[in-house]
Amino acid sequence: MEHELRSNLIACAEAFASARDLKLSTVGRLVANDGQFFERIKSGSFTARKYDEAIRWFDENWPDSGSWPVAVARPSQGGAQV
Repeated sequence: MEHELRSNLIACAEAFASARDLKLSTVGRLVANDGQFFERIKSGSFTARKYDEAIRWFDENWPDSGSWPVAVARPSQGGAQV
C-alpha cells in the first residue's frame, strides 16, 4: 500500500508542477514547507497523516488549468483518504 500512496503523491506533485509551471521543490515548499519533501517521499517513508494532509492540500489548491491524476482518488469527489 505504501508504494501506491507514494505513487499517488508523486503523480499529484508532478501534475501540479506541470500545470503551474513550477519545480517539484517549489511544490514541496507549498505543500509541506519543505523543498525536499517529494524527493524524500520518492525514497523514504511517510505517515498516513502526512499523506492525507498533502492530498487534501492538492485537492483544495488544484489549478483549473490542470487535470487531476486519473489513478488518484480525489477527496472532494468522494475519494477515500488513508
